[in-house]
Amino acid sequence: MNYRYIIALLFFLITNSSIISASINKIDSLKNANKLLAAQFKGELSDTVFINSLTATGDYYLEEQSDSAIEYYRQSINLIEIIRLKNMGIKNQDIDVVIDYKLSQIYLQYGLAQYYSGIFIKAKNQYQKTISLLQKHIDKNIDISIKNNFLALKAKSLAQIGNCSWSLSEYDNAFKNYSKALEINIKIDNKQQQAAILGNMGVIMDTRGRYAEALTYYFQSLKIEEEINNEKGQAVTLGNIGIIYYNQKEYEKALDYYEKSLALKEKINETNSISTILGNIGIVYHNQNNFDKALAYYQKGLAVDRKYNNKYGISRHLGNIGLAYEDKKDFNKALDYYFEALKIDEELNNKIGIVYQKSYIGNIYMLLEDYKKSEKFLMESYQLSEKIGSLEVLESSTEKLSKLYEKTNRKELAFDFYKLFIQYKDSLLNEENTKASIEKEMQYLYEKKSVADSLAYEKEKALSKAEIAKQKAEIKMKKNQQYALFGGLILIILFSGFMYNRFRVTNKQKQIIESQKIIVEQKNTEIVDSIKYAKRIQNAILPADELLKQQLKDFFILYHPKDIVSGDFYWLEKHKDQILFAAADCTGHGVPGAMVSVVCANSLSKALLEVKEVIPAEILDKTKQLVVEHFEKSGEDVKDGMDLALCSLRFDISSSKLDKSASVATLQYAGANNPLYIVTKNEKGIAELFEIKPNKQPIGKYFRQESFTNHEVELRKGDSIYIFTDGYADQFGGPKGKKMMYKPFKDLLLNIQDKSMNEQKEILEQYFNDWKGSLEQVDDVCVIGVRV
Repeated sequence: MNYRYIIALLFFLITNSSIISASINKIDSLKNANKLLAAQFKGELSDTVFINSLTATGDYYLEEQSDSAIEYYRQSINLIEIIRLKNMGIKNQDIDVVIDYKLSQIYLQYGLAQYYSGIFIKAKNQYQKTISLLQKHIDKNIDISIKNNFLALKAKSLAQIGNCSWSLSEYDNAFKNYSKALEINIKIDNKQQQAAILGNMGVIMDTRGRYAEALTYYFQSLKIEEEINNEKGQAVTLGNIGIIYYNQKEYEKALDYYEKSLALKEKINETNSISTILGNIGIVYHNQNNFDKALAYYQKGLAVDRKYNNKYGISRHLGNIGLAYEDKKDFNKALDYYFEALKIDEELNNKIGIVYQKSYIGNIYMLLEDYKKSEKFLMESYQLSEKIGSLEVLESSTEKLSKLYEKTNRKELAFDFYKLFIQYKDSLLNEENTKASIEKEMQYLYEKKSVADSLAYEKEKALSKAEIAKQKAEIKMKKNQQYALFGGLILIILFSGFMYNRFRVTNKQKQIIESQKIIVEQKNTEIVDSIKYAKRIQNAILPADELLKQQLKDFFILYHPKDIVSGDFYWLEKHKDQILFAAADCTGHGVPGAMVSVVCANSLSKALLEVKEVIPAEILDKTKQLVVEHFEKSGEDVKDGMDLALCSLRFDISSSKLDKSASVATLQYAGANNPLYIVTKNEKGIAELFEIKPNKQPIGKYFRQESFTNHEVELRKGDSIYIFTDGYADQFGGPKGKKMMYKPFKDLLLNIQDKSMNEQKEILEQYFNDWKGSLEQVDDVCVIGVRV
């Protein structure tokens, strides 16, 4: 399960008036003041006083009741426009500058209130309007300090457009506006805004799965925030760095950064924004299967967001609570939370939220076996995630679609989406990302250490100078001793510096080696998990046990892959009165062999549907054509394919049960490099083995092209049929460590004819293991036995 993380987007736009964090009495006094001023406004009381009072009230409501804030800002804007009309006849540039600057400030607050209300498109339009108003003064030849004030407001407007674009999943547009805002803030040397914007650029990279680039921006931001002692900004950036480590599956490190962020937020009383960190801590516990603890943190975060009417945050927490209930197997409760979150995300036009919720809902319906609804929601999630370019959602949705198509027996679609899942997973979590994240943090810590060392050195140098000055005033005869002492001190410092440097280098190398070890172990676990899932995909192409028992009746299948997945497979289909079955050996073994086996098995099933006459030779000819066509699509000279033995068994229901010599079934066979063994008893009751040779060519590209030969044999009751791949006879072992070869295999089959088919399987398996001994299995093994 891929758990959602809640992006801690840094809202860096600080309100232009002082936000009044006052008591209820304070806001009541503001309301009363507004009423009094409104009554006196017509009496030409200072317009500015009334506007400032309305704006301050809007600022108070901004984060907790943004709808109320919008109304107060609207009244402020109307009053400013009235002032402009009053002064239309006065040609004074200074008045225009003051009015437009004040109006721009309130426009910004107005847009921010719309943002908090989730009206992102309207907020963007408001910021564009603000920029147009500011630009007409920026382009004029005005005082540099005034121009810088206008530029600062423009930078804030651009950054807020970036925030709106991010919330609408328009990542390219968000990054472009952040870059423009950063350029202006560097020009006017606004460190606080530089740090905030760098943090938000990191968020964009994080969302796109480009973790190394995200860390670069985060640590640049953190460095500036520490320089200017901006604890609020540090708290957000620390939380974002925690998200990176969570995505890299370094959960303890993620918790460490989250807790640092939470401690800072509580220290500076940032209660309205702690919901994000609470949610992210919950996600870590969720991923560690501590669902009750995760739910407790989710509910705390949800309560904070409901208090401040943060709809975006409410949606995230609802989705996470749904995930927790899903993992607790309470699927109906999970669905309730997912649908509630989806409704909010659709109201906000929050595309990233929509794709997550639809993915979760589709997964629940799959667990409830409502596959039609599951496919609808999962496919909508996948298609929208392709449009917005979120790698994390693409990874999750392709994995779920692969599982869905596997469950509904749509093998080719399951395989296609599984390949996409592996592709997106590798893009998100790779060695370069992990290594880069370690290097970025070490670089940041090293720079902090260097600054500390420089300060210590300057202090030490100052003390040394004072000591030298003091010594010069003393008796001249001590001068040589002092020089000697000073020289010795220098040597000690140099030696200590050398030893410290060696220690630092050694420690750094140790950290890198330990990190690389963790990376290797992690990658190994992921590869094994992927191969295990591939085994599930491969098992889907094998016939079900119930079908085998129903059609073959008295039989056994000895199937031992060399690795987790196999290049060998067995196959069975019923066509009218024929039972067709095969044992196949594809090129290679392990993952490459398994990939080829899926292609070959699908080609074999497709050939059965396309041949004019259903006989083994015709089916093999058609299968060969399909396999060659499939591999030629790559444009390379691919010689992959398979060897197999294919049988068709038709029982004669009209044969006499009393006549033991009478034919009871007709067997047809065609082979590509793999033979057919038939064991029957002669007139004296002695078992004899007959071998029918295959065509010496594979199913695949081959230098000699010829049609396969069809063989037909009449079988009596009690006859045994054996088809197999070469893995059994090619095994090395025995007293001399040599290949078993086919003669011992034939002798063994003859000697076990008086046993049941289940007993034959056990004897064959035991003989193989005894022969192999402590040696490694050299190839996949597949042996099929059927008694008529």
